[in-house]
Amino acid sequence: MAASLPLAWGTGGIIGTRPVDPAVVSQIFGDLAGLPYLQIVISPNPRVGSVWKDAVPPNVVTTQRLAHAIDVAEGYDHVWAKKFSKTTRSRIRKAMRHGLHVEADNTGRLMPVFCDLLKLSLDRWAKSQNEPRMLTHLRGYFRDPPSKFEALARHMGEACMVWVAWDGRRPAAASIVLYGRNANDIRCVMDKEIASTSGANDLLLHHSIAHACERGAGLYHLGETGPSASLAHFKKRFGAEPYPYADYAVEKLPLTRFDRSVRSIVKRMIGFKD
Repeated sequence: MAASLPLAWGTGGIIGTRPVDPAVVSQIFGDLAGLPYLQIVISPNPRVGSVWKDAVPPNVVTTQRLAHAIDVAEGYDHVWAKKFSKTTRSRIRKAMRHGLHVEADNTGRLMPVFCDLLKLSLDRWAKSQNEPRMLTHLRGYFRDPPSKFEALARHMGEACMVWVAWDGRRPAAASIVLYGRNANDIRCVMDKEIASTSGANDLLLHHSIAHACERGAGLYHLGETGPSASLAHFKKRFGAEPYPYADYAVEKLPLTRFDRSVRSIVKRMIGFKD
C-alpha cells in the first residue's frame, strides 16, 4: 500500500509548476491504477478539492473530508479587524487578562509538553466516545507516535514551531505549526479543565497566526475539521473558510470497504459515540 501523504501526516497530491487541472488529474489516476500496489490513497490539497472531484474515475473509492483555512495575506492588522469575530477578539483579551502566557520554540524543547497534553486529550476522548482507554491510546499511538513529532522537530528545524499557552506552571493548550509559503496548524491539544474557561486556544491561535503574518504567509491552514459542528464554528470565528474535499483510494481489492465494515462492527460492539 502507498499514500500521499500517509494517514495523519497531512495533505499530499500533485507537485508541479502550473495549476492543477482536471485533465492532468485524470491522467494521474490512470497512471496510479497501473502501479503494483493493492491500494494507493491520495489526500490532495483541500483548496483544489473541486478539481479532483471533476476528474475522479467511477471505480476510485472516495472519502469525503472538510478542512478550513484563513487568508492572512493582508497582514495581521487586517486579520484582527476583518477576519476575527467580535467574540474571538473578546476571548483573546479575556485570556490576556486571565494571566496566560504563550511560549514558542523551534528546537523541539516543548515537544514533550505537547505530547503530555496529547495523552491527556486521549483520556478525554476515550471517555466522551465511550471507548476503552487502552484502545483510544493504542489508536492514538499508531496515528501519532512520539517519534513522529520528534522527527518533525529534528528535520524541519525553524519551520516547525511548537506553541504552548501556560496558566502559571500548567500547560493549558499546545499546537504544532509548520511554516512555509503558507502556515499549517497540524495539531492542537489542550487540558480542557483549564482551556475551556481561560481562552487558551484563542490566545494560542492569536500568537501563531500573528507569527505566520510576520513570516509573510498567504494562508493559515487549520487542518481537518471533519463532521464536528463545534470545531467548524470555532474555526469560522477566526475567519476561516470551509474547503470540502475528499481522499481517493485506487484499489485492486476492496480494502476501504473492508476497513469501514470492521470499524462499524467494533463501534457497535463497544457502543462507540462519534
